[in-house]
Amino acid sequence: MASVLIKFIDGLKSGLVEIREIEQYQRLMIGKDPSCDIQLDAEDESVIDFHCSIVYDGHAYHFQKIDGQTKINGSRISHSIRLKAGDRISVGKNQTLFSFDSIPQITELPETEQYKIKRGLFRRVLKRG
Repeated sequence: MASVLIKFIDGLKSGLVEIREIEQYQRLMIGKDPSCDIQLDAEDESVIDFHCSIVYDGHAYHFQKIDGQTKINGSRISHSIRLKAGDRISVGKNQTLFSFDSIPQITELPETEQYKIKRGLFRRVLKRG
């Protein structure tokens, strides 16, 4: 299992950080539907219920546009693209902006050490913002 860290830079959730665990080949849905793993601004009419997704293939993370306006690092995308740490994803006309990062797998460590590492990563992200 791996983890994805999403830091909201702009939009309704600006300043928030979300961490989601993801299994190999699992799809993290992003959109305004309440069932999405990462929910975006429901008031933005340009954001689709199921706008895009992130998939982990066991080696890399891939961003897949489903519908609507989406840019990665300022460039419009119309296909699947491999994500890199720090990629900036903007969604919809209101440009809800968030950055992507992955958290290294740490399941080999005792649970208390896993918590310390995750907590440390979380603090570093907040300090950068």
